[in-house]
Amino acid sequence: MDTAIHQEALNGLSVAIGSTYRRLMLVITTLPPATLTVTVALPPG
Repeated sequence: MDTAIHQEALNGLSVAIGSTYRRLMLVITTLPPATLTVTVALPPG
């Protein structure tokens, strides 16, 4: 695999993860604490 292409892919991936993480943090900080507690307490699915 070409190193430049690989680096470009890694950069794109990290940017995508970073923006998703920021969006998630924003949602978490804007949610009421009670809702957050219920969300954490409930098992996934």
